[in-house]
Amino acid sequence: MLVLLIFSKIDINKITLKTYILTSLIILCSTMISLPILFVIAGWFVMNILKYRLSVIKNISLYLPIIAIFIIYYIFLLMPAKINVESAQIHFWDKGYLELNVVSIFKMIKSCYNYCFTPNKYLLLILVCSCTGWFYIIKNLKNKAIYLLTSLSFIFIIVASFLNMYPLENRAGLFFTPIVILTVIIPADRFKWAYFFLILVLISVSSYNINYIKSFFNSSVFAYKNAREITKILKEKYELKDTVIYNVASKPDYEFYTKIFGLNIKDYAVLQFPDVSDSTKRLILNESLSYLKKGKSYIFYIGYDWRLKPELSIIKEHLKSKNIIWQYDVDGSYIVKILW
Repeated sequence: MLVLLIFSKIDINKITLKTYILTSLIILCSTMISLPILFVIAGWFVMNILKYRLSVIKNISLYLPIIAIFIIYYIFLLMPAKINVESAQIHFWDKGYLELNVVSIFKMIKSCYNYCFTPNKYLLLILVCSCTGWFYIIKNLKNKAIYLLTSLSFIFIIVASFLNMYPLENRAGLFFTPIVILTVIIPADRFKWAYFFLILVLISVSSYNINYIKSFFNSSVFAYKNAREITKILKEKYELKDTVIYNVASKPDYEFYTKIFGLNIKDYAVLQFPDVSDSTKRLILNESLSYLKKGKSYIFYIGYDWRLKPELSIIKEHLKSKNIIWQYDVDGSYIVKILW
């Protein structure tokens, strides 16, 4: 949102050397903090041509120093990270890409707005405000630079999603939130019926209670662990006859690191607990493990644990009386092999 405001105020025809240097620094620093800001930068590039009639060649010349530095940043930092993610979780965000399908598009819109305004229970009111806001933005594209820049940035986001370059699902879609918020609050500021829209907005956010706000100050829902190291141990000691069992909190890290380390484990199971008391969890664990085959070896992989409702101590307590072949506890991550 801040970058949208800053770049909408820059008149490219009146730019000075000082302004250009500051603009370059903003672009470099902001993209290193949040890559989706590139959509705003791309929108600004097009806006320079549409609004200020700046030639493409002169426009590109303004970006050359920035592009040169960004290429170095991409080669040494972004490319290695991209290779890791693509080799391990290439399909993780697949459902976040837009498709040329009306039902799919409406589902994605609903998903994005739900994520932006969780735990909001009045999504329809938010959508009414947002649609009205988009109507106002489109109507005033020529009058307000920020509206033109917002629209262009939004278009680049949508195109990137259709091209399978940027998912709009959940956390990745979170960077889309400033544009969504802008469209929601415009009617409460610009229209004759401002009070009506303000009431809709207030009703829409009425689900945000004190307990929800307090949750922002939890350092993490996960306890800090070392899933990478126990995956290395798993690679060294895994045998084809073993079945790997991991908990739900460990699922993303298990899937990521097993592929990074080239482990192709076909015989595995997920240990899942509902939101119940510890005593009930013990009963569920006992029942779940009663189905394991005697004489077979199992590796329990607990890379991560929930901070607020830990499960590791319950699992350890249950397994300590079993026939343990080997076990490792690395920075709180736990892996153990048991002959059942």
